[in-house]
Amino acid sequence: MAKLTGAVKYVGKMNDTVGFKNSLAKETNSTFVRAKPISIKNPRSYKQATQRAKTRPASLFYAAFESVLNHAFLPKGAAGKNRLRFLALAMKLGVPGVFKGENKIPFNVPYVVSEGSLGLGALTKIKNPNIQSNTLGYGVACANIYGATAWDDDPTTIQELTVSAFSTAILAANPNLSEGMEITILAVEVDEDDLGQTIPARVSIVLDTNDTITTMANLLAGSGLILVADTDHRLCAYAVRSAANYSIAAGAVIISARNGSTWNYTTSVLQMNSWGVDGFDFDEESIIESYMDSATSATSDRILQQANNTIIEGVRPVSGSNLAYTVSPAVAGATYNFSTAAVVVMSDGTRRVVVSSNGTLQHADGVGGFDPIQQTVDEETTSVGINNTTWSGNNTITEQEAAGVPFGA
Repeated sequence: MAKLTGAVKYVGKMNDTVGFKNSLAKETNSTFVRAKPISIKNPRSYKQATQRAKTRPASLFYAAFESVLNHAFLPKGAAGKNRLRFLALAMKLGVPGVFKGENKIPFNVPYVVSEGSLGLGALTKIKNPNIQSNTLGYGVACANIYGATAWDDDPTTIQELTVSAFSTAILAANPNLSEGMEITILAVEVDEDDLGQTIPARVSIVLDTNDTITTMANLLAGSGLILVADTDHRLCAYAVRSAANYSIAAGAVIISARNGSTWNYTTSVLQMNSWGVDGFDFDEESIIESYMDSATSATSDRILQQANNTIIEGVRPVSGSNLAYTVSPAVAGATYNFSTAAVVVMSDGTRRVVVSSNGTLQHADGVGGFDPIQQTVDEETTSVGINNTTWSGNNTITEQEAAGVPFGA
């Protein structure tokens, strides 16, 4: 056998071996050795079926929340390495409640959904909400994240808030949280009338007291979630119930923060509410048996890395409109070439003001271009910067980055 160089790791006996490399190994140029199989074990074995009963559901869960999980373990690592880390942790857990051939998102095992050293573990705990409502169905409560008393039992109150107002209230009630941190809530929703139907839900909120143009309704749109506070003022999440009676069976809370050129996360796990625990029958032996007769195949922007409102890969402008702005302080006798200025909607639901490189507000001309906002006083014309308006402090995007974005009326 040829001499092996580099870091060598031995797996199995050396009497009959085969070498191989793994591009996802932690050390570069690592050579691995494993025992060459002499005979194939019975693929119908109980142990192999148990592995299959864990692998395929874990892959379904990963696929449902891939936009979070593909960077939730190694913040700057490749998506493949993050996936392998998630699966490695998942295989140490029990058997998910997914029979062979089902495409349900599993929720009865405590999947680790992020790893980090941020601490704040108490803020990631899930409890049953202190609300009994036939309208809202079953939800999850953040055990130790509190909101304002005005939010109690009223979902519309939070939806009408700006991100600034929401953030101000959250920071006032939770001294362990800081400006710029990001709160991400994941949830597995199940149709109460058809327990085989599951959907993923997710919302991420950057605590930003300066964002007065993005509303919570903007962030929640399309998330599948509504937010409310229970009678103990704890922040709660419920499923959006429209044509189907979906309720949440399990949820997770991840908190992230910018740390220099990378990000730091809480170590967070998926947790069931009482409905998830008591409302479903999981017969582990029957599930394993369903995997006894076949092999399975495994399958493989960055939601958590918006902390501190940094524009990052995957978050892009998708649409825009011209909105009325207010000059502050008002300038006596001033006239303006446009009364509205361009604001774009990003793919994460946030709003950003379009400005030039020197901060001048822009008006979308409707054909892909922009005109600078100008004011004229006593025949002297000057540009209007975002800092000269009540939008000062809000997130911005350059006119070059917003070029080509479709603008409505």
